[in-house]
Amino acid sequence: MPVDLNTQNYLNLMFPYAQRRFPVIFDYRFVNLDELTVRVPQGFQVEHLPAPVRLDDSFGSFESTFSLEEDRILHKRVFERKELLVPVTDYDRLKGFYDLAAAADNQWIILRRELAKDEMKE
Repeated sequence: MPVDLNTQNYLNLMFPYAQRRFPVIFDYRFVNLDELTVRVPQGFQVEHLPAPVRLDDSFGSFESTFSLEEDRILHKRVFERKELLVPVTDYDRLKGFYDLAAAADNQWIILRRELAKDEMKE
C-alpha cells in the first residue's frame, strides 16, 4: 500500500533539474498537517511500516511518522515552508530537501495476509 495519501503528492515534481540559474521564489508560507488512520483489514497483519523521517532547514521542515495501535495504522505528516526566497546558491540544499521529503512520501506500508487454518501446510 503506497504511503502517498496526502495533499503534497507533487513534491517529486517541484525541482526536476540538477542546476538552477535564478533564485526560487515561492508565493506563500504554509504549514500542512496531515493525519491519517488506516484500519488493517481483518485477516492481515502489518509486516512493515516506514521509519520516521525528520528534516529541518531554514527554508522548510518535514516530519513523517507511522505507528500501529491495535488494528489501526496512524500516519502523521507535517510539511512547513518557512522562506519565500531561496537563493540559487542554496538550490542544491532545497532540491535535496524536497527529494528526501518526496522519497518519504513514496515509501510503502506492507501488509501480509494471514493464512487460514485450512490453508496451512502440516
